[in-house]
Amino acid sequence: MSLSNGQHQKIEQSKQTGELIAIKVAAETAHENEELDVLTDSAYALDSLLKNAKRHEDIGYIGIKNKNIIANTLASLRKRRNTIQMQWVEGHSGHEGNENANRLAKEGAEKDTPDHLDWSIPPTLCLTGAKLNQLTQSLAHQAVLTAKLEKEREKYGLRPRTEANPEKTKLSLEDDFGISPTQHAIWRGIRNRDFSRKARNFLWMVIHDAYMTGSHWLRPTFKEELQERATCHHDGRLETMEHILTECDSPGQALIWELVGSMWQRKSKKPWSKPSAGTIMGASLGEVLHETTQKRLTGESRLRRILITEAAYLIWVLRCERVIANDNV
Repeated sequence: MSLSNGQHQKIEQSKQTGELIAIKVAAETAHENEELDVLTDSAYALDSLLKNAKRHEDIGYIGIKNKNIIANTLASLRKRRNTIQMQWVEGHSGHEGNENANRLAKEGAEKDTPDHLDWSIPPTLCLTGAKLNQLTQSLAHQAVLTAKLEKEREKYGLRPRTEANPEKTKLSLEDDFGISPTQHAIWRGIRNRDFSRKARNFLWMVIHDAYMTGSHWLRPTFKEELQERATCHHDGRLETMEHILTECDSPGQALIWELVGSMWQRKSKKPWSKPSAGTIMGASLGEVLHETTQKRLTGESRLRRILITEAAYLIWVLRCERVIANDNV
């Protein structure tokens, strides 16, 4: 779904944003003089619009996820002239209204063309900034960094592969685990406590496409001898990070994944398959489930993510040693 405020802004599709926007649409389409009853199974939506609303407004929504959607939904509710009742209902409990809402949400997610909603907030309902008596040094610092980042993104946009890598991760996890994580979940997964610090840094660099590999060497301003570094000396293919971690014929990559598979088979009865680049980037999100109960197997899930990230990092380290220290021998 995309929202418009003079120009269309794409928003992240998730259950949380969907619930908030559904409440916004209900508040705007129902007659403003009638009572409005909102039933939702989203505790997140209720907390954002009720319990946490004042605190979020007092701090100017600094560091609050989905802040624009929350503020816009609150404004739509405040424009109404009659009573609004909001109630939590248990999800997947057979409640007719909730089941119909889930069905409509699924249909909406599968639409080929997005919906466009009015993203403007009347000045009388728009609270800007944070209260000074609520502003801490940490919040002020976070606000400055966020404003700087948003300004840079407005000016330069995101790097194409920084956008493409989370999408590749999402598609790989859909194929391997049947899950469709948001970009936020993918980035947050890098900070998983099961990962070593070096593995976290490595994954961050990989998803950002920040390593000097592949087409990065093909810049027009580079000399020919530098541009030659874009190609793998072992098989003549473009040496992307995906090629290094999962495809290269040079000694090390295939052997390491084979050893990881052997180690996995000694510890688990679950089948092992060599991970793709997307599965490596989303290693924190793939869970090993019990065959009958479909409950998460904590120990095996943890082992899997550690094996994958440490193996990928080792392949990268050995590649750098071979290329830089040993002249690609």
